[in-house]
Order: sequence, then C-alpha cells, then structure tokens
Amino acid sequence: MVMLALDAESSQTVQIVGTLGRGPNPTSDTANLTEAWARAKLNAMNVHRVPQENVHLASPTIQYNSDSAQYRITLARTDAYGRPFARNGVIFWFDHGRSWVTSLAADLDWPEPAVTTGTVVSVEQARANALAALNARKNLLFRLVPDKRQFFPKEDPVRTLVVMKTNLWDPGLTSLEDEVDLGETAAVYAIPFGSVMTDPNYQGSYDLFSITVYVDIFSGQPVGADWRRVFV
Repeated sequence: MVMLALDAESSQTVQIVGTLGRGPNPTSDTANLTEAWARAKLNAMNVHRVPQENVHLASPTIQYNSDSAQYRITLARTDAYGRPFARNGVIFWFDHGRSWVTSLAADLDWPEPAVTTGTVVSVEQARANALAALNARKNLLFRLVPDKRQFFPKEDPVRTLVVMKTNLWDPGLTSLEDEVDLGETAAVYAIPFGSVMTDPNYQGSYDLFSITVYVDIFSGQPVGADWRRVFV
C-alpha cells in the first residue's frame, strides 16, 4: 500500500509512505499466542537488560490486527507492588505466519519508585491537598483572569500510578513552559480536575484548564501533573 500526498497548488509530491503487507489472514495456528508464549518471546529478545536492575511487567494483552496480519503484544510496566507506570512498558508486533517479530518498542528508562513504610494517605486527603495546591497556583496555571476561575474535582475514577516527579509545584516556578522532570519517580494518586468561570457577567476571553494532579500516596503532597489548556 502506498500513500501519496500532493500540494494542491503546485502539484508537487510532499509525502510518500509505502508499507508491505501479505493479506488479512495468518497462515498458521494461533493457539500458542498465550501469556507464557509472550513472556518467553520477550525474554528471548533480552529487553530486560536495562541499567536499573529488576523491571516488572504486567500480564500481556494480545491483539490481532487484520490490516497488517500481525499480532500486537503489549506489556505495561509496573513497580514491585503492581502499580502501573504512566509511560513505560514494552510493545512488539509478531507476524505469526512467518514466525518473526517485525518491530519492538521497549521503554523502561524510568527508575523504580522509592517506596516508604509510612501510612498511605486516603484519596479524600489527597484530593483536598491537590485542590489546595491548584488554588494556591492559579496565577501560574491560568493566563487570563485567574481570579474568576475555579477548579473542581471531576467524577472520573482516581487511579494509582507511577509517574515522574516534576517541579510544577515549586513556588519558584513562574511559567508552565519551565516545567521539567526531576529524574525520580513516585507512586501517586492521579486525581482529575476541571475548571469553571465563576463570574456569570464576564464577557471577555478566558482559558479552560483540565488537569490531573499527581499526589504522592505516602506523603500526600502533589509531585506533578498532566494538564491541557484551551482558550475560549
């Protein structure tokens, strides 16, 4: 299959992409594509040979893609206690008819989080701490009329994840564009929030903010966030 993109005015080719396929159906039995098979195949590729000693991977999900006649095997990374990493894991594609791996993506670079023996804070306490942090940093998060904006917890379920810590909640940070990873991970509650306009008479422009605050499950302190801002 070939995809060709042309400039409408000059008729010049601006992009061409070609992929090679072999039909929609695998040519051999698929009964052995089990969890044990996926882990054995992964071990054979030596993707566990990474600097930070032990790496834990969740049970694989195996999906067949009829367009490419291949299987997509995904193994999410977890910490030692089964909490999934937000952005680490392994994906590989397997052509079963020809019995070869056609591509592999292994992202295992984040360090294992430091787990304390302290008491885990409640979700309610974590949510309250997150909201307090949001309200304290309105001037950083909102570019327009922060005094007329308010955060509220969404009804989406709170997840427990492993994420990379950032400097987002550092009082010295004055711009969201200066947010950086701190090079260490934490086990967190991922708590989603939205924003609303509090002044019904306001007619000017403002920014809607959607943010998931990451709160350390042991200390109860926000350690990062995933956010999206839209101007209205």
